[in-house]
Amino acid sequence: MHVAIIGAPGGGKTTQSQLLASSLKVPVISVGEMLREFSVQEDKRAQSVRQALAAGELVPDEITLEFLNQRLSDSDTQSGFVLDGMPRTFGEARQMMRLFALDRVFHLEIRLEEALKRLIPRRREDDQPPIIEHRFEVYMRGKEALLGFYRPLGVLVEIDASAPSVQVHQEIVGNLQ
Repeated sequence: MHVAIIGAPGGGKTTQSQLLASSLKVPVISVGEMLREFSVQEDKRAQSVRQALAAGELVPDEITLEFLNQRLSDSDTQSGFVLDGMPRTFGEARQMMRLFALDRVFHLEIRLEEALKRLIPRRREDDQPPIIEHRFEVYMRGKEALLGFYRPLGVLVEIDASAPSVQVHQEIVGNLQ
């Protein structure tokens, strides 16, 4: 099964991806985590990724798709996977569709105020209030195009992510049937 969990920062994508992957016994693919790990290297490309992350901007689609393709070549993804926070853009969704079909796309909907309450205590470098707000705005600008790509395919499920994580997980699992 190929599943994506998408949404604004603070929506619980990583938590829900890990819970679902554990239930399905498939790996989580977190291109965001891969990019954060890559960004500490000392070459020019890593520096551009680091700058985008620090500013709350999206890393270009071609770079994220390169990391995704690299991860998909690992044997553990052959029986399925859960994408944590990807696709983020209409362009990524279109490119990914050429590689594989998604069985379900879960969009975790959250308000900025709730996202801030969740993210500020995390103490990750890009979780400062102005950067969170900017990341949230960047996501919201592309959200409708992204959701509009998946709605006609019948794979999109929209979920209120402000509910407790156990309840969100139950709703996700209930929509896999």
